[in-house]
Amino acid sequence: LGTGPAAMAAANALQRHGVPFEVLDVAYDLEPEREAMVEALAATEPADWPRLQVETLFPPPITSARGVEKRLAFGSAFPYERPQCISCSTTQCTIDMSYGLGGFGNVWGAAMLPYTDHDLGRWPVSYADLADSYRNVSRFVPMSADFDRLQDSFPLYRDKVNTLTESEQTQNLLKFLTKRDPKLRCQGVTFGRARVAVDSSGGSAACRYCGHCLDGYPYGSIFNPRLLWDKFEENGIKIHKGWYAIEFKEEADSVALSAVNIRDGSLKNLQARRLFVGMGAISTTRL
Repeated sequence: LGTGPAAMAAANALQRHGVPFEVLDVAYDLEPEREAMVEALAATEPADWPRLQVETLFPPPITSARGVEKRLAFGSAFPYERPQCISCSTTQCTIDMSYGLGGFGNVWGAAMLPYTDHDLGRWPVSYADLADSYRNVSRFVPMSADFDRLQDSFPLYRDKVNTLTESEQTQNLLKFLTKRDPKLRCQGVTFGRARVAVDSSGGSAACRYCGHCLDGYPYGSIFNPRLLWDKFEENGIKIHKGWYAIEFKEEADSVALSAVNIRDGSLKNLQARRLFVGMGAISTTRL
């Protein structure tokens, strides 16, 4: 259930072990006309992008005194679209839930750092429990990183890394911090290059430094589960789109699942040997 980062990790593990599976999700997606424009940009270099398409796909962000209100994906708000059959009320806070194909992987900031034992102090899992999972994720998620002092607290879980070209701002900041390194160490401060899930390998999906990291990435440079689901479908994996899971019931040797069609309200009952629930923090907890 779900198509965000957690569900993608499960799908990769199942495929690696040769276990057949199917996927169910609401799976809102980028509008076809925008998708066509994105494909056209991906076939050219940023310097050759038509101005009209750039203005359509990368509109100025919606901002206020609180900062950027919402990040869009190629000018589309599909990652935030919510089925009419779903209601959610909150008090003294605002919560977004994503029902888009790929979840919030469509608009995330791509930051990649493992948790520390301190972070997990009150959780039933430890840093050591997660080590193998971090290694597995590193098999299919690209990362721009550097072998620096951050490794003392945040292992890279890979033997080789590629690194994005440093901007002048990055160079100046690192020089500033390096000059003050002894004092920072005394205060328990460690610094290093940012680790981001961006392809900097130099291949066809590598970052082209177009400057639209926060608006959409035509070349697929920033890791997005949505792009990998397309490949799964091409390889014959069935993705039931347009369905919202209502409840499940564990039986002796299977799991019964009920889902509602978000278009016509019809119900569907499915049976599976196992069920992985990866629908995001709020929806997974609700189920």
